[in-house]
Amino acid sequence: YIRLGKLHFDLRIPNVDFLKSTNILRTSFIDFAVKELNDIHLIKDIDTYFCQADVYMCKGFLVRQLSVDKADLKALITQYEHTEIHSVDVGRSHLKWLYSILIAIEARDSSLVPGLDIEDCAAHKFLADTVSTASNIFSAEHFDDLHQRIHIDAKNLFYFIEKNDYPEVLSLYSSMLGVYKITLIFLGNHSIQTALNKTKAELENANKTIKSLEGLIPICSYCHKVRNDAGSWDRLEAYIQKHTDTDFSHGICPTCYEKQKALTLKTKHMLEDP
Repeated sequence: YIRLGKLHFDLRIPNVDFLKSTNILRTSFIDFAVKELNDIHLIKDIDTYFCQADVYMCKGFLVRQLSVDKADLKALITQYEHTEIHSVDVGRSHLKWLYSILIAIEARDSSLVPGLDIEDCAAHKFLADTVSTASNIFSAEHFDDLHQRIHIDAKNLFYFIEKNDYPEVLSLYSSMLGVYKITLIFLGNHSIQTALNKTKAELENANKTIKSLEGLIPICSYCHKVRNDAGSWDRLEAYIQKHTDTDFSHGICPTCYEKQKALTLKTKHMLEDP
């Protein structure tokens, strides 16, 4: 039946559909046992048999599902590690947390999951702090409810794993993944919004710089110093450095070089002439 569950996954048959089919068979067998045999013990055996069949089919389905989800998560984590998406550390942490849950489900060991309690979840702390400040599609209450559901489902998963109730495990796993994907969408939305805000801030700073250099600049026609807002006079280089990100390196042009050379020779001759 584990192999049958894997086959259902490979054929893309939803688990709810094959559980319905086994339930139809269970009902038919029980009806036959009641009408034709009237054997209460047989009825219990039939019910136990189909319950066990459901458990192992769901277990097989989950094994295949975990295998695919782990591969997808690895690829996504790798993508996060090779990108400059804002808040990438939080996003990667969020993905690794889910990956640890998948490993723990396979091992049937909840101690392998860090931050199973929502108070210890780094992603929840980060996003909860930004919900009220970032422009996003979620209210703070809705986001908190989403994350609460993820952690509650995760805890319940391991409770039903201990009970060997894999139909319930599979149902909770699907529910948890569905809600989890929404929080990933929020992470992406937050990253995009933050990047837009950063670009907007950079443009505003650039506009301020442009405005500070707009209009007439009072400059001395002799020494080329610039009068600042306080009324004192700065060197042209100092004024530009103050209002832009420009740095200066000094040299001498050929014309000035020749003038300086001629002035040096003239000064030398004057000193040598008694």
